[in-house]
Amino acid sequence: MNGSSQELFEQMTWPDVASVVQAASVAVLPVGSLEQHGHHLPLGSDALVSFGLARRLAERRPLVILPPLYYAARSQPRASGVARAFPGSVGLHGAVLTEVCRDVVADLIRSGFRRIVVLNGHYENAGFLFEGIASATESRPEATVLLVNWWEQLHDEDLPRIFPEGFPGWEIEHAGIAETSLVEELYPELVREDRKTDDSGTRVLTYDVFPLPPDAVPPTGVPARSTPASREIGRYIADALVERIDAILTREFGAQDPAAGAPGQVRDRV
Repeated sequence: MNGSSQELFEQMTWPDVASVVQAASVAVLPVGSLEQHGHHLPLGSDALVSFGLARRLAERRPLVILPPLYYAARSQPRASGVARAFPGSVGLHGAVLTEVCRDVVADLIRSGFRRIVVLNGHYENAGFLFEGIASATESRPEATVLLVNWWEQLHDEDLPRIFPEGFPGWEIEHAGIAETSLVEELYPELVREDRKTDDSGTRVLTYDVFPLPPDAVPPTGVPARSTPASREIGRYIADALVERIDAILTREFGAQDPAAGAPGQVRDRV
């Protein structure tokens, strides 16, 4: 290890893992998706946001951050801007994600981790991740695993700050103000600012239709507004989420061990 209190899992050796396990370190699995995010955001935005939030958490407490899981639950027609209607959206059947999550969490427990966080950034993943974690932990009471969906950590009083024109609902807030703003704050170089758009006239369904009617597919893949997004809003969201998720970790895992040392610099992926 390089003396840092944060490590990227794939860059560690097995003795490194044994060392952080002995120190009772928290392991974080960021989860997202590969799906269209309009003309202005990259396909991996969901996983990138989860990973970026994990790195900011690592500035506050010792963490071991696993590689983000990009291959996740395929998008549902009434969410994610009908992602599967556009090129580049690559996902798994929900049952497969459940098995992947179960196996990853089970192997982390087998490796000795007793405090694990699955940090999710993709709406459709939530139920399948829940099933995977439940299966992995049902016979391993020595481990505590948290499933945190970042959008659930925002409060009603936050919404006017993020959506001054009204909150559209998380199921269609895809590549809209919140998500675009977070990517602008965490990865400003990845946002195509001149390609933000506001689709209009798209029919928003409250039920499912097979096949999906053409007028329910937003032309750019963004069912909510993205033009009001800003790095300022993204900083507000990121700061609030890091503070609240850190509080969750303290509540469920206890205060960090002072012997772990002060936070250091997370090494970049290569």
